[in-house]
Amino acid sequence: MKFERIMYPTIFSTSRMIVFAIVFLSQLQIHLRAQEVNAEVVDYKSVCVFDKSKLSQSKSVTVQVNNRAGEEYGEVKIYYSKADKLTDVSVRLEDRNGILIRTLGKNELSDRSAISEGALYEDSYVKQALVKHNVYPYRVTYSYTIVSKNYIEIADWTPVVYNDIPTRNATLKVVIPKNVKFEVTTMSVDTCQKDSTVSSLEMVWKSRYNKQIKNEVFAEKENFYPRVIVVPGVFNYGVEGESRSWTSLGKWYANLTRGLDNLPDEEKTKVQHLISGLKDKRDIIRKLYRYLQDNTRYINISIGIGGLKPYPASYVAQNRYGDCKALTTYMKALLKAAGIDSKYVLIYAGDQPRSLIRQAVFPQFNHVILAVPVDRDTIWLENTSPVNPFGYMGLFTQNREALLVDEQESHLVHVPALHRQDAVNERMFNFRFSSAGHATVNWSSIFKGQDFDRFTQINTSLNEELKDRIIRDYIPFKNYEVLDWHIERADRDSSFIKFNASFNVYKYLKSLGTDMYFSLYPVEIPNFIQPALRTLPLEIPYPVGGVDSLVYYYPDKYGLKGMMKDVNIDTKFGTYSCVFHPDKEKLLVIKKINIYAGRYSLSQYSEFYEFIKYIKEIDTANVLLQRAD
Repeated sequence: MKFERIMYPTIFSTSRMIVFAIVFLSQLQIHLRAQEVNAEVVDYKSVCVFDKSKLSQSKSVTVQVNNRAGEEYGEVKIYYSKADKLTDVSVRLEDRNGILIRTLGKNELSDRSAISEGALYEDSYVKQALVKHNVYPYRVTYSYTIVSKNYIEIADWTPVVYNDIPTRNATLKVVIPKNVKFEVTTMSVDTCQKDSTVSSLEMVWKSRYNKQIKNEVFAEKENFYPRVIVVPGVFNYGVEGESRSWTSLGKWYANLTRGLDNLPDEEKTKVQHLISGLKDKRDIIRKLYRYLQDNTRYINISIGIGGLKPYPASYVAQNRYGDCKALTTYMKALLKAAGIDSKYVLIYAGDQPRSLIRQAVFPQFNHVILAVPVDRDTIWLENTSPVNPFGYMGLFTQNREALLVDEQESHLVHVPALHRQDAVNERMFNFRFSSAGHATVNWSSIFKGQDFDRFTQINTSLNEELKDRIIRDYIPFKNYEVLDWHIERADRDSSFIKFNASFNVYKYLKSLGTDMYFSLYPVEIPNFIQPALRTLPLEIPYPVGGVDSLVYYYPDKYGLKGMMKDVNIDTKFGTYSCVFHPDKEKLLVIKKINIYAGRYSLSQYSEFYEFIKYIKEIDTANVLLQRAD
């Protein structure tokens, strides 16, 4: 094949060739990048204009859909509240170069209540539309403005629009009057560019989110998002408040909720009847807590001042339901009627605690509990669960910072962590082997911590058919037949639950000539990934581990071949032991594993993983059985 040399006209100068090359390479980069992901946010702009009386937030998002698998990201969802003013809504379909194909009409946007599961009333709404095109890639650009008279922060911004797709370019612009005091907190965001006019200050931040932060065990990925927080010194949300300290923020919430903890007279009379004859303060608190659990239910009610102001205790007394704020207010009112003081505690709930950004004073919470001082102790009350033990903080709320609301004395507190005895499971397996190698297994467990929460919900919230399906899937063996199972809780204030099951496991023993062998049943260890794949620090918020008692009854005419060696490991990350107690009829194996609660950097993770890896290597050792004759 012969190639001809192409001569360009002299008018195509070197500079124009450079420009052409840059444009070509840029388009090629976009095309190659599009082949890597199903969709991507190519541009995200947010403009926040603050003038004391109101806050205007304008947003523009351009999503590029690269293939059919990315079509779900072409769905536009604009959330707003009836208390806010939504204006300038625009949705555009564009080609890959941003050339307009069409603009959606108002009638193509559905408008519905954004009521969530478990909610009865919410004043949140959503405008939405699924925008598609038959040529990939295509772009969906939507923009809107929301004007709010109730505000606490001016901006709480991140370039992350969707966690699982990248954001290529993101810009935040904040405009504030010069005479307004404010605080700025940034995390992993480029330097701010500032400009000013006669009356206002303009600040611009640019960022991106090119590499997805994936879910990893014992890590809260939101802690590592790039973020910009801008908080005014004085805000207005229902009532005026100040953000100069956590004490002033607590005072604002005390003012917002003032007068809501009053009960109707008939309910006050009911309280006195309930506590009649009780002298001990803890007994009185327990009695009223059980009354709350037995006579109310949790339903989300997010209306009013942005869903932050609770419904009054009188509402719950009449209707017998409420959200976390309303039920906590009702419990506070019950205690008040008994002459017992208690305090709101604002907290961010979730199995993995989210770090509180101390220098940014604004509500970083999604839940509220109650703290009741008793002598020199504090009783912590979770008021949304009908099955929660009295004074028990489960994984959802334990071991994290929270704001205790106490008028002028409001302050940050640390909600107590679960101790090892509250979080570690105990399991016993009895294996009875037949000469054919099958096993009849009796399994008894005492579940605590995470498994206590899980099995309590299963036992109280599901019908029998669904329970049975979940339990059968939970049995950790292959080729098995369930004979029986049941769940038992000792009493309503116990923080453990018992689980028992019996089942047959077929072909459990493997043949090795005339001998037979099996592998020791493993301890429970979370799925820690290899160090090369780990991207986030390790934060273990509670002790992890358990005690396993394994009893293996030999099949007829068989006994243990050789001796098993005990194992003991003691490291700064935790401990592990495996001790063997053989006799003529059976082998008793007692395993204990304890992974300490703690925070470990990425540089420490490799050493931590070696500890876990070594346990896994020795934990399922083979046990050899030989014929006794």
